Amino acid sequence: ESARKNSQNKKIDLIDLVDAAQKMIRQKNGTDTQVDPGKETTPQNRKKIEAYVAGFDPEYRKMLEAYDAEIAQPMDKNARLIVTIPAYNEEGNIYRLLTDYVRQKDSTGKIYDRKEFEVYICFNHMHDAETDRTEEEVTRFKKDFPDIRVHFIHKVWKDKAERSLGYAKKIVTDLAMLRQLKS
Repeated sequence: ESARKNSQNKKIDLIDLVDAAQKMIRQKNGTDTQVDPGKETTPQNRKKIEAYVAGFDPEYRKMLEAYDAEIAQPMDKNARLIVTIPAYNEEGNIYRLLTDYVRQKDSTGKIYDRKEFEVYICFNHMHDAETDRTEEEVTRFKKDFPDIRVHFIHKVWKDKAERSLGYAKKIVTDLAMLRQLKS
């Protein structure tokens, strides 16, 4: 609860932070060749993300670190796009959705290199809610497409006050930013 309140009180534009993280990845990998004079450089973007992550409530950061430890592999150095998906009882949709990401094309019509993106799924539900086979469908996808980096996070909400779609999105986005700083 305190982590959620703390994060809501920060006056940081998460969109800018995600943009900064993705720009930093593109610049680091040499895939962002056009420099926009109105945009910050890689060190400035990194500092912005570091400042945001440094402001995490210790309990919240500990949770993110635990999820990162479950992933047990660093973010791919070629990753330049991060896809975050909050999910609840999506067994009928999740496999198809992930397959659609595999088929994404750039502006020239070329299918993206699969090493250029990572997918973070936050399967979230109340502690007393019934769940379906979403996790099994993600596991099936990972077996069918082992070269796609899909990370599955399971978040169980203890009470309705903390549960929200926005908070689930925040968890996977913050996890991706934390992992980016480690890469």
